[in-house]
Amino acid sequence: MFSTANDNNDLTALNAELLKALAAGSTAQIDSLKQTRDTQLAVGSLLQNEAQRLQKKYGSGHVRVQQAKSRLQRNTKTIKDLEVELEIVDIRQPEVDEKSALLQGRVVDENNRGMARLVVYLSNGQGQLLPFLGTAETTRVGYYALPLSPQVLQKLAKAEPEGVFLSIRTLQGKSIYQRPAATQLKSGDRITLEVRLNRQTLTPIDGGQPTTPPTGGEPPMTDDDWMVSGQVRNAVTGEAIAGVRVNAIDNNRRFDDKLGEAITTENGTFSILYAFEATQADGAPRGPDLYVTVVNEKGTQLYSSQPELRQNASREEKFEVNIGGSNEPDTPTRPNMPLEGSVIWFETGSTTPRQDRQFAGERLLELAIQRIQTFLKTNRDSQIALRGYASVEDGERAEALSLSNKRAEVIRAQLLESGISANLLTVTAHGISTTYPDVSLNQRVEIVLPE
Repeated sequence: MFSTANDNNDLTALNAELLKALAAGSTAQIDSLKQTRDTQLAVGSLLQNEAQRLQKKYGSGHVRVQQAKSRLQRNTKTIKDLEVELEIVDIRQPEVDEKSALLQGRVVDENNRGMARLVVYLSNGQGQLLPFLGTAETTRVGYYALPLSPQVLQKLAKAEPEGVFLSIRTLQGKSIYQRPAATQLKSGDRITLEVRLNRQTLTPIDGGQPTTPPTGGEPPMTDDDWMVSGQVRNAVTGEAIAGVRVNAIDNNRRFDDKLGEAITTENGTFSILYAFEATQADGAPRGPDLYVTVVNEKGTQLYSSQPELRQNASREEKFEVNIGGSNEPDTPTRPNMPLEGSVIWFETGSTTPRQDRQFAGERLLELAIQRIQTFLKTNRDSQIALRGYASVEDGERAEALSLSNKRAEVIRAQLLESGISANLLTVTAHGISTTYPDVSLNQRVEIVLPE
């Protein structure tokens, strides 16, 4: 179904094949992978306990202890491989008609784990963003998709007949990758391109190169383009706000449509070119019902002009955005919980951490890893307890107890992947809990460091 570029930028053959088959992934396949992963997590817990028991009895240098640690390492690798497969089969590609094209893929790290919240776009031979092609932000599994309509493909063929280059930047606007080979896109294409980056340095692993767009800026506006521009400032100080993401959005009755995005410059300015097919109303063309939002690097919305919607917007619109005071969204109420980074919250009936604004699982896990690593610098041999909990919505008592153990094992696997020693981690399941009355569903894993 998909064609995969055969160069050093592409993912391993296994992951490419898995990505090709994602459309055929069934619920039964996903459940089977999860069951296998959960079994390996349980085996890992037994292996860890056995390794600790043997080490206390024989000492760390004994052959039986080394064998147990070797089995534990193989188990950990198996769990990592299963997590990668689960990431891929969980992808849901957008539906596109037979005349459109779809460019999709994953951005992954050195361990083939998805890298979230990077901006993927297409540039010309001079490294300039082509706004009418749109951009995509990678999901938590590193997946991106750029669907291209027949109208956009026609414009692309005229603008860049030699092809375009897959490029990546951070949400702050720093350009970190450009694929060395151009890609030709035409009607009906289904193309998969994968990129591997070093997670810490954001540098390419298998070819490609960081690139800085030329000082000439973006291509000039054409007769077919629509544009949103403006500046973002602090409402109190008047200072320009750089490095935030501005989204241009068409307000629709059922689903709002994102028209494009841009990262503000050092002067707080932004310019978004987008393609829009004006609808007809009483014989006259009608523009989008336009508003803009501003989002910071953590994904928190700082501003929205939706209350002052610009209905039937013109081809060029300008926004002067002042952030501060009444423009700032209400801070979400946080429950009375321990220090951030010591509790990871989960979806109901699931081993998937919550990703909503109040309980951002990925961010909380990052904080937890940083907190543990800092602690271990001065407490090298201290034990770290992972305590799993569930809620009444997770099932009967036995089922909830089992799920609370699986949640703790998932966090254990993530900590192992970050380099924290298995010998320092202990897992216990506590089942149904109502410890935090401010949180309706106490589905969590507590990471407890010794005092």
